[in-house]
Amino acid sequence: MNRLRNISEFLALRRNTSLLLVALVLAGTGEKLWLGFAPKYIETLGGTVLIIGLFDALQTFLGAIYAYPGGWLTDHWGQRKSLLLFSVISVAGYILVLLWHHWLALLLGSFLFLAWSALCCRCRRRFPSSPLRCKAAGIRWASACNP
Repeated sequence: MNRLRNISEFLALRRNTSLLLVALVLAGTGEKLWLGFAPKYIETLGGTVLIIGLFDALQTFLGAIYAYPGGWLTDHWGQRKSLLLFSVISVAGYILVLLWHHWLALLLGSFLFLAWSALCCRCRRRFPSSPLRCKAAGIRWASACNP
């Protein structure tokens, strides 16, 4: 038990940081797993090749656009509040797709559920480093303490 505590102190793992890490890994993995099947799902719902291409373009475009407001909100609201807001936005997109079985729902919902990974980018990078001290074992962790 002492050895486990030493390892967790060395890696700067706290209970909330570890739980957040597990949640982010599971959510990110789930998102990436099903997005690979989204074009086939759009095709099954009656979407054309143009709609599938539009969905892929939206993925790329929204990933680039949502990063800036996500960073701004994280800086102004704090990590926990903004992460909670981004998660609620994402869940709203998944609920839309779940309740309305149409390719248009997937395109409209993509504005919501694709926002999670891009909006949370700043939160994911900043939250685990917040409990770290800037000096650990004689090494300055400047990149971890000042994201």
